Amino acid sequence: MRARIIEAPKGFSVAGPRSAYVYYGKLADNKVKDISATSEKPMEVEISVLSYDGNGEANAELIEKVYQKLNAEDFRPMGDLISVHSCEIIEFAIDLRVIFKASNVVDKQSIIAEIKSNLQDYVDAEHRIGGVIALSGIYAKSYIDFVEEIIILSPAENIKCSLHQAPYCTDINVEEYGVE
Repeated sequence: MRARIIEAPKGFSVAGPRSAYVYYGKLADNKVKDISATSEKPMEVEISVLSYDGNGEANAELIEKVYQKLNAEDFRPMGDLISVHSCEIIEFAIDLRVIFKASNVVDKQSIIAEIKSNLQDYVDAEHRIGGVIALSGIYAKSYIDFVEEIIILSPAENIKCSLHQAPYCTDINVEEYGVE
């Protein structure tokens, strides 16, 4: 009986379930921002890695650390074949125009700065594997006091990333278009 109690933790699932691959993959290095684990074929596991560095593309060193962590013989299920790669980065820019409600708005630049800050928070939160940049989200973050209308020039449509992709905003441009 004592032997079974001692051996019991070895029976806990440490890899195999998607969440286990994600959890332990993130432990490989503190530069790992996000991970997805998918399996198109039995016993083949594809791991996509998003880094905290730059636009999120994982470098070879980080990919190797994740691979070593998840492919350790005492960790993964015996039959799993693991491949690790950087996720595909979907770059985009936000370009919009603001129409103000009244011509007596004194500090238009502070309103534009607040819109940019709101948009940066939004794109930062969605910079993850499977992230979505929705036009409705851009509108929601842009409508603040004194704003009558927002015209989005870019992106032209929603950006919906797969479990192998992550959106990354390269620029946020907000300009005054006029006054209603």
